[in-house]
Amino acid sequence: MKKRIIIQILSLGLFSVSLQAQEQKWSLEKCIRYALENNTDVRSSALVINANRILVDKSKLDYVPHLNFTTDYRFDISRSLDANYAFIENAKVNMANTGIYLETVVFDGFRKYNNYRKTLFDLDVSKADFEALKNDLSLSVMMSYMNVMLGKEILQSIKRQIEISENNLQKMTRFLEEGMATDENLQNILVQLDNEKYSLAEAEGSLKGAVISLCSLLNLKDYDAFEIDDRLSIEMPERLQLADVLSSALSLPQIKAAKKRVNSSEYALKIAKSDFYPVLSFGASGASSFSDARKKMLFDENGVPVMVDNRIQYETYPLTSQLKNHRFGLITISLSYPISNFIQTRKNVALAKNNILQAQINLEVAEKNLTEHIRQVYSEVETAKKKYDAAQSSVEHTRTLLVYADNKLQNGALTTSDYIITKNNLLISEAQASKAKYEYFFKSELLKFYLTYETK
Repeated sequence: MKKRIIIQILSLGLFSVSLQAQEQKWSLEKCIRYALENNTDVRSSALVINANRILVDKSKLDYVPHLNFTTDYRFDISRSLDANYAFIENAKVNMANTGIYLETVVFDGFRKYNNYRKTLFDLDVSKADFEALKNDLSLSVMMSYMNVMLGKEILQSIKRQIEISENNLQKMTRFLEEGMATDENLQNILVQLDNEKYSLAEAEGSLKGAVISLCSLLNLKDYDAFEIDDRLSIEMPERLQLADVLSSALSLPQIKAAKKRVNSSEYALKIAKSDFYPVLSFGASGASSFSDARKKMLFDENGVPVMVDNRIQYETYPLTSQLKNHRFGLITISLSYPISNFIQTRKNVALAKNNILQAQINLEVAEKNLTEHIRQVYSEVETAKKKYDAAQSSVEHTRTLLVYADNKLQNGALTTSDYIITKNNLLISEAQASKAKYEYFFKSELLKFYLTYETK
């Protein structure tokens, strides 16, 4: 059964995407769909599913009896006896054998049945792993996409500060010419502008790195031409209940895969135990042969062998007659019981039991790790919400302070150093607000993804 993945979450209104987005720009949904279709890990996982399907079909064919047709031809040159028991030097003999054979296992300790059941669980494991991989990839694309948006937002914030600094530089140059400012004031503005350009270069490098990481998940090589859709807006999610998330998360495919691995290991134990049982087989065969060394005794009309010089006379033995007269059939029923490998079978059973315990532990670890991860994310969501609220408040207050500082600077009531401090505080507050916003949003959507992952 298919599960709901992150793409379906996006379609429920978590993101507001413009319907007129330009085709050359990549929306988040488009990135996720493209990654699921082109990511090499996903394609490789799909091949694993296909291989397990083949193994299931192959295990079904184990019930089909083995039917074989054989034929062979031999050409012999050697001394041989003729029909009158006289040696013939360097006789050339053509010989052929042909036959059909059928064989099947009637009872093998239920090995074939248990093997078939195991392949079914292995197929379920590969499907669950495939779904888990797609979910992880979708979330990774989403996180990388958020990093790109964060990088662009920080870049725009720095550009706004540079624009303000350039305007202040023009004003300070005019004030210096009019004798209303000192050269020290001008140099402070220039230093601030240089620092902001340095920050701009760092932000551009970080943004390019985020784009490369996203393109790598999409298996795209043209990083320079890649551009996300800037018209993607973010809506802050509502608070979720931890108990509901924990309960729903147990239906995730990674948990299902761990459970199916336990089932598969249980059937592996049954397969190992089948070696304790005897194997009952049934077979049937039919065959015939031909040799041109064979001769057919010649009889007269009274049924008496024809003799010349006290020697029985023979005639050519036709191929069809030989095949008809030398045909035979055989039915076999065999029972075999392993004796010498009894100790090895016991060891195989002990190993299979150990594998079951290991699979059960892996299931417990998977459930424990998932629970701890969700609790950690839930705690981080609460922290990110507080950080986001504080950063938003800081941005509003710092912008107000910057307006006051700008007025004081124009009137000569504030030094350029104090003004730069206020301006830097705004840049820091905006960066913190952007980081907290995307952190809060992504981790909240991660919790909602765990909550809304349902089994149909």
